[in-house]
Amino acid sequence: MVDVKGFSPRYTAPEVFGRIISNSTMIPIEDEMKSDVYSYAIILWEMMTRRTPWSNCISFSFHFSDSLQLFDEIVKETAEIDFQIRSGKREPIPDAKGDPNLELISAIIELSWKQIPSKRPTFKQIDQKLFCC
Repeated sequence: MVDVKGFSPRYTAPEVFGRIISNSTMIPIEDEMKSDVYSYAIILWEMMTRRTPWSNCISFSFHFSDSLQLFDEIVKETAEIDFQIRSGKREPIPDAKGDPNLELISAIIELSWKQIPSKRPTFKQIDQKLFCC
């Protein structure tokens, strides 16, 4: 059984959605770290844009008459985010041309959102890019 405590679909890497759906717990530590890199890039995107990730998929409010209705709505919207992410869709990265710092952040986000975990940078590589000078 996959432990989903603290699970937030907004910050979840595509391969994590796949593990949750298949109920698989087997994952190499390298892939787990690459899932964290993906989530880190979501946070960078959030700081850069000052927007909530996947807000177009999360539309429910907490004014439901019962908790079952709220749960159903959360499941539907989590499924929508899952579909978007696992089909390769990402939030749009703003144009950062002209600002070298934002260009760097944009490049890190783009690399960190690769669909295949092994194509994503490590945290050490990100650290080197951010603090090279």
